[in-house]
Amino acid sequence: MKLIRKFWAFLGSYQNRWVRRLHLVVVLGVVLQIVSSGGMHFDRASGAVPAAPLAWLSDWVHIVAGLILLPLVIWFIVVALATHGLRHYYPYLWGDLEQARSDIRASFHLRLAEPRPGGLAAIVTGLGFGALLLAVMSGTAWFALWRTDSTWAHNARELHESLVGLVEVYFVGHGLMATLHFLAWLRRPSADPPQGANGTPNPGK
Repeated sequence: MKLIRKFWAFLGSYQNRWVRRLHLVVVLGVVLQIVSSGGMHFDRASGAVPAAPLAWLSDWVHIVAGLILLPLVIWFIVVALATHGLRHYYPYLWGDLEQARSDIRASFHLRLAEPRPGGLAAIVTGLGFGALLLAVMSGTAWFALWRTDSTWAHNARELHESLVGLVEVYFVGHGLMATLHFLAWLRRPSADPPQGANGTPNPGK
C-alpha cells in the first residue's frame, strides 16, 4: 500500500487529483478491454453472438465497456491538450524536434530523460492518444455497422482489431516508461516532483 501511495504521489507531479482519477479509469478501461477481447466469441461468418452464457457475457462486457470508454478517452485527451497545448505532444507539426533529439541522445548514453514538453515521452504519449482514439472510434463504428447488418461490419471489425494491436504495444511501452520514471523518482533524496520546462511541477502528462 505504501508503494501505491508513493506512485499516486508521483503521478501527482504531473496531474492534479481529478485528472489522475480520470487517467486511472481510462487505464482500467483499457485493461478490461484487452482482457475481455481474449474472450470474444463472435462468429466471423455470421457475426452472431454465441448463446453460451459465459461467451455471451464476455462479448457484451467488451462491447458495453468499449462504448463507455469512448467518451472517457475523448474527455481525457481534451483535458491533456487543454492543459499542455497541441505543440506539447506534437512538436513535429511545427518542425520542432530539438527536445526529442536531446532525449534520444540521452538514451544513447543510458540516461533516462525527464518528460519535457515536445520531448520523446510527450511525442509517444501523443501518438498513443491517436491510437487509443482510433481504436475506440473504430470499435464504436463496428458496433453501429453490426447492429444495422451492414456489409461493412466485417471490415470495420478487422480494422478495429489491427488498431487495438497498436494500443497494446503503446500500453506496454507507456507502462514500462512510467515505471522507470517512478523508480528514478524514488531514488531522489526527497522524492521531489519532476520539474517542467519552466521549473514548476507539471499539472498533467
